[in-house]
Amino acid sequence: MKDGHTWVPLSLAPHESRFVVFKRGEKLETRAVVSTMNDVMTLAGPWKVSFPEGWGMPRAMAIDELKPWKELGTTPEARAFSGTADYTIDFTLDKVDADTVVLLDLGRVESLAKVEVNGTNVGNVWSQPYRIPLTGAVKAGKNTLKVSVTDTWYNRLVFDAGQPEAKRRTWTIAGPRKGSPLRDSGLIGPVRVIRASRGRELTNDNQMCYHIGVG
Repeated sequence: MKDGHTWVPLSLAPHESRFVVFKRGEKLETRAVVSTMNDVMTLAGPWKVSFPEGWGMPRAMAIDELKPWKELGTTPEARAFSGTADYTIDFTLDKVDADTVVLLDLGRVESLAKVEVNGTNVGNVWSQPYRIPLTGAVKAGKNTLKVSVTDTWYNRLVFDAGQPEAKRRTWTIAGPRKGSPLRDSGLIGPVRVIRASRGRELTNDNQMCYHIGVG
């Protein structure tokens, strides 16, 4: 509190948002929250990556290191791939219990990702931090992770700008120019599975909540 105002310092990454809750009254409850990160596993590969047919990239490939799509492609069209690619990998957890929260941190994603674990959709991420809870979908033992990443059409528009009009497959009113630098796209990582212990946090039934975001 300062001069009759409440000051809340926040540090937000681009497109990130937070809920800020102001509590009232004396009646308090508790709820579980993540308090301490106990274990971090980096999913280093190999990753299986599949692309749709007809857009320059091979239908499937195995990679040991996550890289932007422009570094995976071997032809100008492949390096300019735009669309959705599926990444799959298996990982093993020795145990999953009620006192543990399991999180997935995708590191860097360009531009958004849909996450599935053992066939269960656990949600979408499109801004930093690219982190999502897996509790309820993961299990002790072997787990299969699938991350479907979609980028914008920018790189394909760059490629098509250099093609004869009859061969272009994308168009827009005002797109990038021929020869413009390609942007990073895809799952860039590093991808980590985080296990954390649960803590306790005071809550209140009678509270004000504000949502603050950065564009």
